Amino acid sequence: MLYKSTFGTGEDLVLLHGWGFSGRIFNNLIEEYSKKYKITIIDLPGHGKSSQINDYQSWYKEIIKILPSNSIIVGWSLGGLLAIKIATEIQLKKLVLIAASPKFIQDKDWQFGIDKEIFLNFAESLEKDPIKTLKRFISLQSNSKDKLKKIKNTIESNPPTLDGLKNGLEILMNYDLRKELSLIKSNITVYLGEKDTLIPKEIKTWYESKGVSTFILKGGHAPFLNENFYI
Repeated sequence: MLYKSTFGTGEDLVLLHGWGFSGRIFNNLIEEYSKKYKITIIDLPGHGKSSQINDYQSWYKEIIKILPSNSIIVGWSLGGLLAIKIATEIQLKKLVLIAASPKFIQDKDWQFGIDKEIFLNFAESLEKDPIKTLKRFISLQSNSKDKLKKIKNTIESNPPTLDGLKNGLEILMNYDLRKELSLIKSNITVYLGEKDTLIPKEIKTWYESKGVSTFILKGGHAPFLNENFYI
């Protein structure tokens, strides 16, 4: 069963977090937007307070079951990839992607991804020492020591399960939603991190070739921690 919590009043706004984290990563956005929106935070399977769902292909289906109708979805990183998949299944009022890509793995016709060997090594490292691997991943989110400390605290209070982390990596390694993104009828906006080492800002040209409004924010892979953005 997936855990969700709700804050504020107004239009329905759903926040989907990234790999290894929980909805608590969005605390600053809740404070910023809860006076305008009814915000729903959902912990992904095996993350935060949500139960594990071993079939990673059904993650998005479980999220859809608890989504408010005609909502705005903000998806960050892995949450963004899932949000793209959700938008191919149901009508959303708006889709906002932060440091997200329809395909995380690089190949001969996709230069905006991560080398698959790096992902495989990461998965192997996760198996051997999940805590060390997660800490290494946290260090990629921001250059600010203060912000990294806050990020670390959000994870330590609600740590993900090893199976949740493994299944999340499976989604990141196997989903290729480039064609699906082109068919989405919802309004889409993308925000990228200027210093992101996982999703390069150069992907902006690909998004814009698909007619998607794309903006560059300050910071790394979690730019919403450094700069507010318009929903």
